[in-house]
Amino acid sequence: MTPNEIIATFEAAALPPPDIIRAATARAEIVAPYVLAVIEKAGRGALLVPRQQRLLRRGLHVLAAARHAAVWKPLLRLLGRDRDELDRCLGLALT
Repeated sequence: MTPNEIIATFEAAALPPPDIIRAATARAEIVAPYVLAVIEKAGRGALLVPRQQRLLRRGLHVLAAARHAAVWKPLLRLLGRDRDELDRCLGLALT
């Protein structure tokens, strides 16, 4: 599975199948730049479109499962935003 296929699946409205999540976690270093870019964008206060929100939420879980250390700085920046922005970005994952 290519990085573009993984990203497209994460951006889709349907939940990704478990095999896609496993593939993304195993190849976190390839998926990370896409996910980190959207986390950084949200951390700067940019409004994300729904596909970017889904990529952020799903990709964040994958990077955490892979223990990808580069996510912590942009995530801290994002978590410094106000509650309404966090709700839009992280949805139920926030609670």
